[in-house]
Amino acid sequence: MKLPMLRLFAEVTQGVRTSQGQSLRLPDGLLVPKRALHQKAVELDASHSNAHNNLAVSLRRDEVLSLQQGPATQRSLFQQAVELDPGNAVAHCNLGVVLGDHEVVRLQNGSLWDKRSLFVKSIELDPGWALAYNNLANLLAPQEWVRLADGCWDRRGLYLAALQLDESYGVAYNNLALTLGFREKVRCLDRVWDRRSLHRRALELCPRHICAYRDLALALQPGERMSLDGQDFGQRELLLEAIRLDSSFASAYKLLARTLSPEEHVQEQNKTQLLVKALELDPHDAPGCAELGLHLGSGHCQLQGWPSPEAWFCELEGLGKGSGNWSGAQLMQRALQLAPSCPEVLLAASAGGGPLDPCLLRAAALGNAVACRRLALALAPGGRVRVPFEEQVRLCSRRQLLLRACEEMGAECLVELALELEPNERICIQGSLWDARALLRQALQLQPNSTAAAELQRRALAPFAEACPLLMRHAADELFDSTDWQDPGFAPADAPGELDCLSLTVAALEMGESQAHAWDELGELLGPKDRVRLRGRTWSRLELHLRALELDCASSRTWTNLGVTVDKLDFQGCHYSSEEIFQRALELDPENTAAQANLTIHRGRAAELLGFLLRQAS
Repeated sequence: MKLPMLRLFAEVTQGVRTSQGQSLRLPDGLLVPKRALHQKAVELDASHSNAHNNLAVSLRRDEVLSLQQGPATQRSLFQQAVELDPGNAVAHCNLGVVLGDHEVVRLQNGSLWDKRSLFVKSIELDPGWALAYNNLANLLAPQEWVRLADGCWDRRGLYLAALQLDESYGVAYNNLALTLGFREKVRCLDRVWDRRSLHRRALELCPRHICAYRDLALALQPGERMSLDGQDFGQRELLLEAIRLDSSFASAYKLLARTLSPEEHVQEQNKTQLLVKALELDPHDAPGCAELGLHLGSGHCQLQGWPSPEAWFCELEGLGKGSGNWSGAQLMQRALQLAPSCPEVLLAASAGGGPLDPCLLRAAALGNAVACRRLALALAPGGRVRVPFEEQVRLCSRRQLLLRACEEMGAECLVELALELEPNERICIQGSLWDARALLRQALQLQPNSTAAAELQRRALAPFAEACPLLMRHAADELFDSTDWQDPGFAPADAPGELDCLSLTVAALEMGESQAHAWDELGELLGPKDRVRLRGRTWSRLELHLRALELDCASSRTWTNLGVTVDKLDFQGCHYSSEEIFQRALELDPENTAAQANLTIHRGRAAELLGFLLRQAS
């Protein structure tokens, strides 16, 4: 085979990942593995950068390939590709992918490169390379920025740039979703997205993306369900699908266990068995180790492929592997040895301790929301506690601890912080101002069946009891796809009182209220195109009023609301025009002034239309 054909093939496939076993049919009909073509190109022209890059792509991470020039690995081939062509953006990006998080590579010219600098260089060489933006974003902390040639970029901006360059980049959709808060939305590609819709889009583009199944499960509320390819999925079904696609996906087993009560089973496995399976797949998962230890308590479990506790604690981990019998206390001790500064491990280790347990204090200092809340609730009003932060020990009040806990927007913390505030007081959380009403509204959005939040909000709502039937569009928990959607721009504390009425009505229905008037009240709060999330699905104004009619077909109020909402109605085998709907409302309640007014308006418009048609005919 001639060298020009091999070189042409290497250039055509630049940056394309080929899976093991892929082949190419040549013009003469011969079927040749692509790796063999890449390898032949490297051996015939050792100065061809793209050939080295493409051969490296075809290798496994730990594979060693014998070439005429000597043994080669994926990393060495990517490094050679960069050295042969310092302008090869794809090779820079791929070399960054195979480097460890804290690893540095030295090139022949003496320059040193780590992952971040390689991704930055790849973007400088090719600003249209979406993969480099995504990979650079993966390295950034939530509040971190990186300087590129055209300015400073944060993690979210880099993911958005990747999607602008490649609208079909499913991994970037999933990663962008992970930068959003629970109720946060982002505009991308002339649409407004929330976390769930971004994860769903990632799965539409990459149906075998196991991390997207897991992340979508984390984005759903308990009991909430979502449709994917015509199938209905909840948290468990999403995690089971991830496990079906990859039976070694440890975090899916761990998260699935959290959805089970101690007595429940899924696919003939209980909570303990799922946690054990997760830990067998990832023996160095310190939080998982602590979680299983806390779950077992004084019990024991067998862990396949593990050393015995004696071998571990005597630093003989390589000996005695087989089936170790571990107690809950031994697992907790191992977790603390693996990650002594992990907040989740410290929190689990403090479960049996007192309110000032050293592990609890350390977890709170590291910002763990649950630890901050537990510590705050242990304080008397006006009390303070010494928290050992990295730089110094600080005296923290109950409010300061609750404020740190509220950064993760847990419903219980929001209620407790609302109780700490004065009636007109505002505090700043995540860059927005919140008062007690706003905190309670957010708590009810996160946990609509919270009786404590609902009762406190009823008291705080007294000055706003007369709410007009209007809902700001952003308040409905639904994605609005229209390109003219605009964020209202006011802070949570400045939101109108109608939003509090909405959250209270939703909470009443979530807590089991089934009377028709409750469904009617919620429908009256919605605008014509608004939808609200309730009981695991979204409802339009029409659907809410129809539900009210099913519960009480003799409600004049419901018939009036339906007349305002639709021009015609099919109900229980009967067909109603708009005029007949209002007439039915008046039959049930002749004193219904709203129905009288709407019927008069409707008849007036009908007369105007008839007159117009008669004039046209003449």
